[in-house]
Amino acid sequence: MPDRDVFQPQPVVLSRRGLSLPHSRLERRALCSDMNVGLNPAGMEKLMFESFKSFITEFVDGDKHPSQFGDDDYRLAAAALLVHAAAIDGEMSQSESDTLHAVIKQRFALDDAATAELIAKATAAEHEAVDLYHFTHLLNRALDEAGRARIVEMMWEIVYADGKRDELEDNLVWRAADLLGVSPSDRIALRQRVGGEGDDSR
Repeated sequence: MPDRDVFQPQPVVLSRRGLSLPHSRLERRALCSDMNVGLNPAGMEKLMFESFKSFITEFVDGDKHPSQFGDDDYRLAAAALLVHAAAIDGEMSQSESDTLHAVIKQRFALDDAATAELIAKATAAEHEAVDLYHFTHLLNRALDEAGRARIVEMMWEIVYADGKRDELEDNLVWRAADLLGVSPSDRIALRQRVGGEGDDSR
């Protein structure tokens, strides 16, 4: 059986698309333009340097920083499956939400801010998806057999967040496990380990 070790995030190549300047920066440029009147060349050079330094600071800090989770990041695909499992009955309970955050944070070794970002992106991706294949296809390319089994185990952890499982949740995990190439015997063993159940069929 696969152990429950932490996923090691894979390198992700990021691209910057359509970055637009915030109004505050445009306003500051206008202010700088007004202040330029009467400045000597040394003053102008200093002002330009300070403006450039401010631009760089804004570019790399705060909400201007690009997402660390690209569309081809296997963690995003895994989190989308977990979001789907948590909300498949039409709503996400507090216990499911708390478990979702805890599982993603622990398994992917993220801090709270990165966990919240990943869940937000995964929720948007899950809403746009028409089926599970988009996510499982990416996971099949990125993970080995043990890694895919851990994804199924994580789904069971979400299912059992409220202490029980229903038919919708059971069928979802079964379909995802089938697409991930996790055998029926492994699916059952993982479910029993997470849920503390005795030996049965499905």
